[in-house]
Amino acid sequence: MTNMRNLTKWLLVTLTAATVVTGCDSFDDAVGGSPAVISVGFSLDGAPFDGTGSGSTWTIPTVGSVCDDASATVGSQGFFFVKFNKLLDGFSIQTDPTNCTPVAALNLVITPAAPAGSSWYACYNPQSPSPDEGASVVIYQAPTATLTIPPSGGWIDATPIPGSGTAVTVVHATGTIHDKGGAAASFDVTANIVPDPGLAGDPTFGATTATSVVVNWTAPGCNAAAEYVVERAPNVPGATPAEDAPGTFAQVGAANVVGTTVTDNTGLTAATKYWYHVTAVTVVGTTNHAGTTSGDVAVTTAP
Repeated sequence: MTNMRNLTKWLLVTLTAATVVTGCDSFDDAVGGSPAVISVGFSLDGAPFDGTGSGSTWTIPTVGSVCDDASATVGSQGFFFVKFNKLLDGFSIQTDPTNCTPVAALNLVITPAAPAGSSWYACYNPQSPSPDEGASVVIYQAPTATLTIPPSGGWIDATPIPGSGTAVTVVHATGTIHDKGGAAASFDVTANIVPDPGLAGDPTFGATTATSVVVNWTAPGCNAAAEYVVERAPNVPGATPAEDAPGTFAQVGAANVVGTTVTDNTGLTAATKYWYHVTAVTVVGTTNHAGTTSGDVAVTTAP
């Protein structure tokens, strides 16, 4: 899951466009007065997560994460952006127009620290969303010492912000920017990365009687301790058995299942076809965060 090339092309194009001789942007200051944060957000593979707040302090309450079942890792491949009301001094943010290493003047402090082999970086995007509507500081993780922007375009390697299979990961970033006149403004952003429990295996079936079915599945790679929602649907006959399809799914039992097996013995009829699927969930507070639902698999009760 590390060293994936999933940082959006939007970021690269805007950063490449900012590589001008005069500095990190070539636009005149379009807004007078002191710089101020007007919005924050997080972009995960193009899906935005907006923050709320005022002044310098903002919170992004829910940021998605992605489970890679094959490597048993979970994280959030994307970047923060802190948008200001006016154009900024790019050299108060990054080393130069082609290097996103934060400069000392930015006073960038982020917890948790980047994992081994990666670092936190900050880039100035003067065209967010257009030169006369503001400017953003873009913050993200990438492999250490590889942040020179390709002059001819391409993709920047990025590493995911590590997440957890069972708990919210809280990322906190603070810093200080300057506008072209030297006026300073601070930002204080907290993002809550919610867990992705991963994909449970498709159901298989153990002992089956006329009125009960034992449903089994395998745990996802990212979170073997997940709870599960098991759902059953009646069969909708097709022209042939191969064309049968499930009807409306409803949860089996009143509670999530702990473990990877459950016996369904409520409301079943002998010699009848039913469909099952399983969704892994993690529970944070009182909220379920669901992974991807397994495939739908059919079974027929005994005569």
